[in-house]
Amino acid sequence: SIIYLYDLFTSSQHLSNLYDEYFCTWFDEDDLTIFLISYNLCKPGILLGQTTKEHNELYIRLIEHDFKLTKIHAYASCLFLLEVM
Repeated sequence: SIIYLYDLFTSSQHLSNLYDEYFCTWFDEDDLTIFLISYNLCKPGILLGQTTKEHNELYIRLIEHDFKLTKIHAYASCLFLLEVM
């Protein structure tokens, strides 16, 4: 089963704190810009409800490629953005 971030954090403040503590230590501002561009490449499918396995894999590969992250870290990043955006 999938655990959503909003199940773990009861307010947007908790998510904001997670962002400050977790992602800001990983990425600088340029990295976050690239990250958001990667996200926006996949967002149309997400907004149309086309969140197929292929779309998710594409998104994860973009993140892995941009940041040289492991698949687990890329997946966690993907989940974070989907909850925040």
